[in-house]
Amino acid sequence: MLRAGSSSGGASGTATYPGASAARLIIPFSSTATGLTTATNMPLALDFFTSTYQRVINKVDLTGFTQCRIYVFTSSVATVAGAKILAKYISAVSTTASDWLDLGTSEVSVTVGGLNTAYASSWIDIAMLAKGDVFLTVMSSGGDGVVDPTFGQVNIQVR
Repeated sequence: MLRAGSSSGGASGTATYPGASAARLIIPFSSTATGLTTATNMPLALDFFTSTYQRVINKVDLTGFTQCRIYVFTSSVATVAGAKILAKYISAVSTTASDWLDLGTSEVSVTVGGLNTAYASSWIDIAMLAKGDVFLTVMSSGGDGVVDPTFGQVNIQVR
């Protein structure tokens, strides 16, 4: 478990940057041996990213953090126009997508569609009830149930 101001000593964890007044944390959700994640038959309805909840739920202590954003890098297979990747949280794990809440005070998401393109949402204030030891996940919506888009980096960033 990581908190603001602590360090994991690894590639992901809390780090301060020149000119930054607070710690930042990057929580990865897409990492495979090939470096790409395929969202097989990306669904239209809200669902866990890649439809495999076991791979995209992390426990993170957001105490001391105030803002968040989502970052997504698409790869060589495009998504359906208008598809979204979203950051969600919950206090007790649920495998039902609709139980999860927006991580921010408004939706934390990016609309994806291009090939080999980086997308980052704006920084959004973290929802008050998410400022503690919670579960985070990444979800998708707006696919067509047929296209299999590929993704490189997918992460949630907090500061």
